[in-house]
Amino acid sequence: MKEWLQKRWVQNTLLVAGTAAVAYLMVFIDVQARAREAYRQGETSLRWAQNPDEKKQFYEEKFLREKKKLDRRREKAEISQEDYDQDLEVLKFDRDQVVGESSLKYAYQWFKDTYELFSPPESKWVRRARLMAPAAKERWREELRAKNIPFEEYMLDLEIGEEPGTLMVYSTRGRKESERAAELLRSKGIEPKVYDAPAHGRLPQEGLKILVPRDKFWEAHEILKAAGFGR
Repeated sequence: MKEWLQKRWVQNTLLVAGTAAVAYLMVFIDVQARAREAYRQGETSLRWAQNPDEKKQFYEEKFLREKKKLDRRREKAEISQEDYDQDLEVLKFDRDQVVGESSLKYAYQWFKDTYELFSPPESKWVRRARLMAPAAKERWREELRAKNIPFEEYMLDLEIGEEPGTLMVYSTRGRKESERAAELLRSKGIEPKVYDAPAHGRLPQEGLKILVPRDKFWEAHEILKAAGFGR
């Protein structure tokens, strides 16, 4: 065994394999970290939807920090007064723009990014996001209706696979899990449909989508959540 390990080609093979394993582990850890951060950003946006003053304070403090940097540059004569005024207007515009935008829209996008950009692996953050993204999107729809803002579904990032009268309530990469979800909903009187996104040439990350009637969305969401889907 010792003599075999001393062979040059064996050592080179083990070195390559070890390097590949370390690289894979580093990528695995990095992707999971990014998924966690994206999911937490989604949670923050959901919280801001309930507490808009918290969101306003966050971006006001960010604006003041950036303004302080700009003030120092002007004091050191690194920029002209004209450039200072222009940059300050940009900072004000950016602050007002993000404060005025829907936090629910951002929550939906962060959750969707979690599973579309940072999977595989199917980490707990990805699984949670698969349940939370459709819920955030439905709350965004409800917000627009409450504010009497007209919209078409394609304006809200149209979900491929949804048919007229249906909404995606959950997605998964596991076929068995999709079957369990569908069976559970049927047992509760909700008739679901399963859309196989990869089979239709879509991104593998989109997975199998559980579609339910629009008027049953929240009922279906709560059933799946209570049953532990998305954990």
